[in-house]
Amino acid sequence: MDHRLHQQDTSLDNAGVMPYLPVTLEELSTAKSILLIGSNLRHEQPIINHRVRQASLAKAKVMSINPMDYDFNYRVHAKSVVPVQEMTSSLAKLALVLAGNRSLSDVEQSLLAGVTVDDTARKMAELFATTGRKLVILGQVAQSHPAFGRLLQLASLVADWAGAQVAWLAESGNSLGACLLGVRSCSGNGLSTQQMLSANLSHMILWGIDPQADVLGMKSNKIADQVIAFSSFDTQSLRDQADWLLPIASYGEEAGTYVNTMGAVQTANAPLTVTGDTKAGWKVLRVLGNMMDIPDCEYVNLGQVTDAAKLVLGEARAMNRATLLAVTTQEMAKAHGLSRIAEIDIYSGDMLVRQAQPLQAHPLMEQTGKVRLNPFDAQALGIDGSMVQVQGQYGDIASLPFVIDARVAQGSVALGVGVMTNVAGDWVTLTKEQSNV
Repeated sequence: MDHRLHQQDTSLDNAGVMPYLPVTLEELSTAKSILLIGSNLRHEQPIINHRVRQASLAKAKVMSINPMDYDFNYRVHAKSVVPVQEMTSSLAKLALVLAGNRSLSDVEQSLLAGVTVDDTARKMAELFATTGRKLVILGQVAQSHPAFGRLLQLASLVADWAGAQVAWLAESGNSLGACLLGVRSCSGNGLSTQQMLSANLSHMILWGIDPQADVLGMKSNKIADQVIAFSSFDTQSLRDQADWLLPIASYGEEAGTYVNTMGAVQTANAPLTVTGDTKAGWKVLRVLGNMMDIPDCEYVNLGQVTDAAKLVLGEARAMNRATLLAVTTQEMAKAHGLSRIAEIDIYSGDMLVRQAQPLQAHPLMEQTGKVRLNPFDAQALGIDGSMVQVQGQYGDIASLPFVIDARVAQGSVALGVGVMTNVAGDWVTLTKEQSNV
């Protein structure tokens, strides 16, 4: 059982890491130094981005390490725009500067081995040399990084030596709540989403997702012998996968409880009465549990479900540096081609917003479904025109619209998670589409 649809590297599962912002929004707006790692914060977390902007207006020093030169609505005092495969080394350079003359452990030395500091790292270290609250924030692009575990370890070093706190921001509304209820394979006995996709499972249940649009690295073959999909929407890609398609209310129609990225429990009432054959999801699960003689499925109302959940709800906690460094992580594997920036477009994050036509028509969605490439890479590959052939690391091939975007780091390609661009693999090869004429 897993909810992390875009996370490829789960090497730190047993270290107890979870998406968590260990400060309040008010405290965030008074921070003096903020480092953003793998985050288009303005699109991922607009409210948190607003607080960072407030901090910036109050003279906070904001820095970023990203594979794209994102358009932030505040001044970024130092930034490292590097391809995906160099994000870890860019962060390691900063850690090396902050280490100074410290005596490093074997693990710390191994994490910083082979890097040489540069002017950007020195500048960032200077910006951290201030009094007041300091934060290192990892976002959705970092979470989808093939070496996410290594990024977290390096972020913990930077935070420790800069006197900062580490925050890994939840990528969706209840990610932390799912973690605290154990909706992931943290015990080491279960399978992550990525492992499920390659496990040749006999049965799989999809809950409120369209795998072709929602799961990073989703391949074209059927994901299990029997697939049961609980969904608010009927899509062709779901029909291609599902043997059973059961209607449930969307999260926008149901009552429920959420745990936000700061660990606060929030409750929402049902805004309307669902129609037709649609049922509240928890009621469907309760009935199935009764039919299968599963114990503890005798709930009469949602309040009872919520009370039972609160009894086993874990405690939100910040990352423990010693526990993080005790785990062996890997660098991003080298491969042929361009490294993939697997970002989620602002109105593509779930089935509900993807069905909202006004949101899909918004100017921010103009580049959705398009391959974005640095002009130098396009020139080197001889790619022009409006279409390009994309081959994924595992052989998936697709012809997709192509645009040149100077914001993309040279050596990477922006290939978002979505219906048209879900080509599997950390690396892709681009070739000019040949005319049939």
